[in-house]
Amino acid sequence: MLPLLKKILAYSLWLIVACVFASAQSNPGWLRYLAVSPDGKTIVFTYKGDLYRVSTSGGSAYQLTTHEAEGFVPVWSHDGKSVAFASDRYGNFDIFIIPAQGGESRRVTFITSPGLSAACTSGPPTCVRGRPRCW
Repeated sequence: MLPLLKKILAYSLWLIVACVFASAQSNPGWLRYLAVSPDGKTIVFTYKGDLYRVSTSGGSAYQLTTHEAEGFVPVWSHDGKSVAFASDRYGNFDIFIIPAQGGESRRVTFITSPGLSAACTSGPPTCVRGRPRCW
């Protein structure tokens, strides 16, 4: 388990450095909120408020979301098939779920008060609170 963790951390650091250097001259954006998939093969991260997916072995990043509102704090489902994230698309931070391969995001909370949302499901414990490692 320890060698896999070291490999994931090394790839994550490589991704951060590569993206920062690649965009430093023309796009002063921000890369934030890395989340490694349960199988350790994919990283989801936010850049300029949208979610992207990239292999831990490197390569091009694939944009998962495109929205003027900010999406942040991606969290993988236990089975690795979907990613939950918080977004202020409707004024407050609600939780959305999107397939890990991309597609339409689905709003799962409808909170009218300010602050981060929480969403839980029945069955096996699955909880999203807008924080990494909660789901």
